[in-house]
Order: sequence, then C-alpha cells, then structure tokens
Amino acid sequence: MPYAQLHYPFENKDLIDNKKYFPADFIAEGVDQTRGWFFTLHAIATMNFDSVAYKNVVSNGLVLDKNGNKMSKRLGNAVDPFITIDKYGADATRWYMIANAAPWDNLKFDVDGISEVQRQLFGTLYNTYGFYAMYANVDNFLIDEKNSVPVKDRQELDRWIFIETSQLDKRHH
Repeated sequence: MPYAQLHYPFENKDLIDNKKYFPADFIAEGVDQTRGWFFTLHAIATMNFDSVAYKNVVSNGLVLDKNGNKMSKRLGNAVDPFITIDKYGADATRWYMIANAAPWDNLKFDVDGISEVQRQLFGTLYNTYGFYAMYANVDNFLIDEKNSVPVKDRQELDRWIFIETSQLDKRHH
C-alpha cells in the first residue's frame, strides 16, 4: 500500500509517478506492524519518490484469545474465522467484535460471546420484525399516502435522518 493496491509498477504507473494516488491518505494495520511494515513503506517511498508513503495511520488492536493471549495454531488457541462465520454468521461476528473493543484496543475473543450477541441483539431484531410482519399481514397493512406522515410534518430528528439517509448514495460518487 499504496504500490501493491494499484499493482505498481506493472499497472497504473502514472497514478503513483504523478502523485495522483500517492502518498496514500491513510493505511490501517495491526499494532504489531508499526515497526516493520510502516517503516518499510516510508523507506521505499523516500528512496524512490522522495516522499512519505502515507499521511495517516489507523492502528488496529490485536484479536487475542479469551484469556488475553496471542492466538497461535501452535498453542491451539486460534479460532478458525471460516468455521466461526459459518456457524454464527458474519453480521453477528462483526457486531460482537465491534461491540466488545474499540478498533485501536485489543479484543479478547470468545466465541461464546457471539452466541450471546445473536440472542440479545439479532434475536430482538428478528422478534421485532416477526411481530410487525405478523400483524401487518393480518391487517393487510401497506405504507401509502393514507397512513404516512409527510416529511415536512415529521419531528425534527425524523426529518434530519431522512435527509441524511437520502444523501448517502450521493456522497459515494
């Protein structure tokens, strides 16, 4: 990054050479990469381009085992992410990880915590939707102009979130 991301120098050479896509705005890596990888990127950029490789760093914490030890296949405390996601789902796994540690802090990963997240958060969402769907179907409920409050007549926070949401697609183009 940013060279490998663009397959430099084999493709997109002008983006790096003409500093259109260089230096990178930021890189994100685990805290264990600070001495080796972060330094190496700057060394390459300085030697080849007389520049830094990136402007900012987002340094992520490590995912540790539930006892706070570094995961290792040799120690037998590593969790297979594919098995975990197959069993619990990507959304529950992501939410567990986000809810249990700030991105810059280490996370003590405990698979049992994911099932708790599934039960508490996703179970509640599922039951709420099930309740709504059941009674909406019983009553043949449809959202239309007869049972919808015009945006201009809604509460301020409702109008704000509606406007913010409607602009999401525009921000990413």
